[in-house]
Formats: sequence, structure tokens, C-alpha cells
Amino acid sequence: MPLLAAASLLFVAACAATAPKTAVSNHGAPRGLDTTIRTVDFQNFTYEDVTVKDGEYERPKDADGDSQGFFSAGKPVYGDVDGDNVEDAIVITIDNSGGTGMFDAARVYMMRNGAPVQVAAVPGGDRGDGGLRDVTVEPGGLIVERFLSGDGDGACCPSQITVEHWRWTGKDLAIDEQRSKTIPNPDHDN
Repeated sequence: MPLLAAASLLFVAACAATAPKTAVSNHGAPRGLDTTIRTVDFQNFTYEDVTVKDGEYERPKDADGDSQGFFSAGKPVYGDVDGDNVEDAIVITIDNSGGTGMFDAARVYMMRNGAPVQVAAVPGGDRGDGGLRDVTVEPGGLIVERFLSGDGDGACCPSQITVEHWRWTGKDLAIDEQRSKTIPNPDHDN
């Protein structure tokens, strides 16, 4: 019996040695990763010169009482973007300066000396004109879904989505054009 138990332990140890050390996660905290970045409250955070509360900031009205727009931050997506075994955060922000344009970006944050630092950003667009639909983490980078309007589509209702793969270069993100593809938007009303 002791020989069987020892053999079982060796088998479990051998399997564990070959198992991947990191897992990509957009929801629950993956095992084996430093998840310190999850302590940052990105919904009550300063982005450049704008501080959001509960993910929102409304710019003060101008002298005539007209809206000067808003800034909003979505809930973060987590995962190991750069493969260093430390979880990172990606936050999609939307910036509106009072007109109809709503320009977004996917901001990538990593912990540096105990504080979150924006290390990269994937530029977005204006709703159906290159706006971001979704961002997920894949090993060594991001998958970005971007709205693409076809002929006759309005800014509200793009009929296509471009799926892009962005790779971590060691200092920034770069798009992998060969892996990008355009697909029909499943939410588009036909």
C-alpha cells in the first residue's frame, strides 16, 4: 500500500510539472497569478486629468449652460497580457466632449512599484466607426472586437465587427494584421 501511495504522488507531481503555470481569465482570479491589481478601484480612479466616480464623470457646463460632455470607464477585464505571471487590467474608456462623438480606448494597466500604471492603449473609434465592442485577454496579448460600419449603416448600427489580435512586444502592444478578420455583427438588425 505505501508503494502505491508513493507512485500516485509521483504521478501527480509529474502532471503538475507539465501543467501551464498561468491561466487567462476575464472573470474569476486565476490560480498562480499575482492578482494585486484587483485591489485598484478603476471605477473611482483618475484617468489622465479626469477623476471618475462610479465609473462616470460629467464635465461642467459652459457659460451658456451647454453640456461639455462626459468621460466614463467600464469595469476592468483582467488577465496576464505580458506573460510575466502577474495579472493586468484593461479598462475601456469613453470620452465625449459635448458633441455626438464618443471616442473610446482600451487602456492597459500594470502594477509598478505598488501602483497601477497605464503601459499601453489600443485606440478605439466613434461607435460604429471603429468603436470597441469587447476586449479579452489571450496569452501574450489581447483580442479586440471593433465595430465596422458597412455601406448604409449608421453610427449606431454597424453591420460588421473586426476581430483583432494585439501582441505584447515587451514595451507596448502591436496589432497582428495577419490574424485580423471581419465577421458579421451578431447584434445587427437585418
